[in-house]
Amino acid sequence: MITFKTTNENDEICIWQYDSAEELEKEWRSDDIDMNVPANDAHVFDVKIDGEKKNFPDGTWFEDFLTFIGIDIWE
Repeated sequence: MITFKTTNENDEICIWQYDSAEELEKEWRSDDIDMNVPANDAHVFDVKIDGEKKNFPDGTWFEDFLTFIGIDIWE
């Protein structure tokens, strides 16, 4: 389970949850990307993977987060 928070363009906090990195990648690559994942430049924080809190550098963008968890964004 992967959970994290982002802020949207209105500075509202959004909570995201996925069963796995594979599910997140599938949603990110889908045609309905705007509804299922944050914007690529959204800042990611409060990350938990399998219940364990992970520390990412302040200001980590969503597309960088994808790379950190093993998703090849250039594929």
